Amino acid sequence: MGTALSSLLVTFFVLTTVLLVYQAKTSGQTLVHEANRQAAYRIQNANATQLDMIPVENSVFENDVPGPATTTTDKIVTITYTPNLASRDPFIPSWMQIRMMNLDGTDVTQVTNNTTHYMYHARLSPDGTKIAYHARPVRPPPGVSRENQIYIINTDGTNLQQITFGRLTWPFLVRQSPKWHPDGTKLLYRRLTPSSMDICTINVDGTNDVCFETPSTPAGTRELDAVWTPDGKIVFTSLEYDETLSDRFVTMPTVGIMDSDGTNIQFLTDPSMWNSHPAISADGKKIAYTCPIDGAGVVYPSPTDWSGWFSIRKAICTMNIDGTNKATITKNTSYTNYTPVWSPDGSKIIFNSPRDKPISPNPWVPARGFGRSVQNIYSINPDGSDETQLTFELPFGASWVPSTGSIPGGGGGGGGGTPDCGMDFWIKNIGESYISGYEYMDVALVFDGTIDPILLKYSTSAIADLKVDEWTATIPDTDINELDELYNNNSYQVDVLNNGEYMKVTLKIARANKSSGTVIFSPPNGKFVTRQFQTTDVPGEIVLRCGGLKP
Repeated sequence: MGTALSSLLVTFFVLTTVLLVYQAKTSGQTLVHEANRQAAYRIQNANATQLDMIPVENSVFENDVPGPATTTTDKIVTITYTPNLASRDPFIPSWMQIRMMNLDGTDVTQVTNNTTHYMYHARLSPDGTKIAYHARPVRPPPGVSRENQIYIINTDGTNLQQITFGRLTWPFLVRQSPKWHPDGTKLLYRRLTPSSMDICTINVDGTNDVCFETPSTPAGTRELDAVWTPDGKIVFTSLEYDETLSDRFVTMPTVGIMDSDGTNIQFLTDPSMWNSHPAISADGKKIAYTCPIDGAGVVYPSPTDWSGWFSIRKAICTMNIDGTNKATITKNTSYTNYTPVWSPDGSKIIFNSPRDKPISPNPWVPARGFGRSVQNIYSINPDGSDETQLTFELPFGASWVPSTGSIPGGGGGGGGGTPDCGMDFWIKNIGESYISGYEYMDVALVFDGTIDPILLKYSTSAIADLKVDEWTATIPDTDINELDELYNNNSYQVDVLNNGEYMKVTLKIARANKSSGTVIFSPPNGKFVTRQFQTTDVPGEIVLRCGGLKP
């Protein structure tokens, strides 16, 4: 009894939240009739025991599209930065932007229109719809911290959100280098305080900020960066540090792996040599990382000589996830390569290198403080072959710290499917009163438990004529035997669903790359019913199918 009541209350909360969110999102739109929106408020007296929702055995939709629900395009995301010659400040932020490009460096698009912040370490979300990065204001207004904090923005440049906030007084709190969890619900990041560097996790809405804290004493561990593996472990870089010693660095940056709760730590590289910036291949089997150059005549500094190791040129290395089979894949020792990432299919490693000299005439004139080499992005095969430069100084300037991922792009494929998806199910009236007035009914979908509803408008169209975000209802006559054992519409009336009778609901939505969700049906009499649906065929379950109508 208590469990059923709790379930009903949760369902009521989800539905009312969906409706309120919907009304806020669709002000001025016509997805649902106005009368339908007004009727939604009567759900406060809902009793879910008055309706039943039943899967359809023979759906009118196919589900013959193999692979993911959307096709994707592999992309590189990077921060580009060009000094502004008209300013005395060469880092004027209007020249610091997030851009995306194809894996071969073509089709460069600008994501941001930044005029206020320094921006760093942009990372594409697993579903390819958002980018996380850290930034700090160039000239913060009163009451705004100047520290690096974490932001998230859509890949089309909309919906910029700051999810962490700094302090206005000592001790300051800096958050940097966000990395996405494989399920896209949270981020890893590096937190800096005056006494510590720690790895932390935070939900993408800014809640549940948790750190794997190390001792805030002169001696302790400093975590520099971290990334999740596909199975949820954390690969990280850390070093041992002791301010009481003349050589404060007890170890150099070392790559390790641990469980998601910070336990079961295993170090994978030599702590006497600089190794950092680990990146995990999509299959979780390999790590690419920044390592010291390797070649004839190379002399390594002492294990505690930070400045010596900082200055020595770096290469790109790979190893197995357990630390075995280490290999240096970049061979030239005359320049540094660093911050590697894997392409989504694992066929390429993308990395940074400041090997190019400024061109002339150019915006990087030495008088502006840019006589040094220019950062650009390169790709290489995991076996060290086919090294290729992808970006150049013009037209966008330097390109820093790349990341990779796949963005949604189109649909269809396989079996003649369409970009649209659909589902159908039976609604049975198990209450005492009849239900009528279909134009006042609501159908809503909530995907993967997220309150981001798709509310569908009622349509009187034939099923074949349904448009995206429309649904229609059919009450079978007594002469229609398609209900089989469900057949019970003996007192059939047009547009009326009596006690014990069945109505078929059919709906269509745009292709959705989701794993599951909830369908909510609400007629105008204040009753509603919800049921989970799947996106793969499961016997006895409601299924959202992507493949068009059956012939």
